[in-house]
Amino acid sequence: MSALSSVSVVTPVASLAAALLLVAAVLVVSDPRGRARRSVAVAAVVAVLAGAIATLALAGTLDVARTTSAAAAASGGGVAIALLLPYRVGSVARSVCAGLGAALVIAPVAVVQMVAVPPLLESSLGAVDLAGAVPRLAAPAGVVVGALLVRPEREAAVARTAVGRIIAACVLGVASVAASVVAAEGRVDDVTASILGAVVVGAVVGAAGWMLVVRIAGRSAHPADAVAGSVVGSAAVALAAVALVPVAVVAVGVAAGVVGGALRGARRPVRGTAVGVLAGLSAGGVVMALLAEGIGFAATGSLGQAGAQVAAVALVAISGVVVGAVCALGIPSRRRQTERPRG
Repeated sequence: MSALSSVSVVTPVASLAAALLLVAAVLVVSDPRGRARRSVAVAAVVAVLAGAIATLALAGTLDVARTTSAAAAASGGGVAIALLLPYRVGSVARSVCAGLGAALVIAPVAVVQMVAVPPLLESSLGAVDLAGAVPRLAAPAGVVVGALLVRPEREAAVARTAVGRIIAACVLGVASVAASVVAAEGRVDDVTASILGAVVVGAVVGAAGWMLVVRIAGRSAHPADAVAGSVVGSAAVALAAVALVPVAVVAVGVAAGVVGGALRGARRPVRGTAVGVLAGLSAGGVVMALLAEGIGFAATGSLGQAGAQVAAVALVAISGVVVGAVCALGIPSRRRQTERPRG
């Protein structure tokens, strides 16, 4: 009874910490100011409410711990969407995108992955996702990509960000992934500690791979590059860290960072970073599927696991892109809202 009680407490608390840490990492990098800060605050409240209500409606209260964990993921992802949309987007548009993204994309994915036993993507596709990277990262990234395809960010000189802020954001992002691992495990023991060590290694090599590709490509470094690389590297390793030997951990983290950085692009850094996160999770999942003990290609001789990992990220990303694009298309930006008809 005490063990069950311990798990039920650890899971929602760690999941809430994961959501808060992810939001904090995005906030440190985005640093909204003035009117944008007020717009983000309103949208964040809407996203939290929408994510929590949608999760409760879909999951019910049969498993309070898992439902709370999924609600935290949905709400945190919605707030991240609100932070990543362009500053010129008005409060209404930002709130609708963040709220509907949380309710229609992140919450359903969080419920089927974090509440359902076994997770739907595992039972239907065979995809593994220990720490919930698909609902926590892929779903909000898809919504951001869709919104910014319709309403692209302005091309502007990248503001200089203090190295200390970037390092702090990296630490917060990796801590978010670590907390999500603890939430999935429901406890902290020797196995969890081993997974957390692998997560840190994935973060370091992921950030290094992402930044190296950006530098080789001759692109201007963006403050989000190191953060995205560390997060996607650690999240890719956390997909199935228990089945990875140390060399495989490094390979998965490097693949996630390198592919993510390669697809980041130069003209639209925020949208490119979101695309890079999706690509990095897919690439890391493929390498994991090739090298993982017991389920990988080396053990089974099949590439089915690799296809399952890519399909899981792609399905969630596409649904996010559709919702994000429809939201951004249907609601005018702040500039269009304030324009007066002439004549």
